[in-house]
Amino acid sequence: MILPKQQRVPTPAACPRGMILPIILIGLLIVSLIAAAMVQTVLLQRRTARQAEQQLQAGWLADSGLLRARQRLATNADYTGETWELSPGEAQAGIAATVVITVEPADDARRIMVDATYPSQAVRRTREHRELLVTPIRPGGTP
Repeated sequence: MILPKQQRVPTPAACPRGMILPIILIGLLIVSLIAAAMVQTVLLQRRTARQAEQQLQAGWLADSGLLRARQRLATNADYTGETWELSPGEAQAGIAATVVITVEPADDARRIMVDATYPSQAVRRTREHRELLVTPIRPGGTP
């Protein structure tokens, strides 16, 4: 049965037949672009946090290297330094690190220079440098 023209449902003029699919595809494209931007932001934040963690760990290792050098100088006046390799089993985080300690004479004192690299075998590693001027303690307890 055919309805008279007055009872037929007209198609909306604002959305002609066949325009729904492109509108949905454009919407999906916009949502995909927003999701990709959010993922990129999360990855950037994660990388920044990892770099901050590595820098902090390298700083702690450099400070430990200064303490190690001071202790060695207290027991051995001829101590000139060392390369302190921390294997993954020795390091608390389970990641290898390297601390290079150099001791040089400076006037009537000793200059301790420490370079800590963490992680030591990674492509993206962090290096921290510390220096300390130490006056040796002479017999009798006076510097």
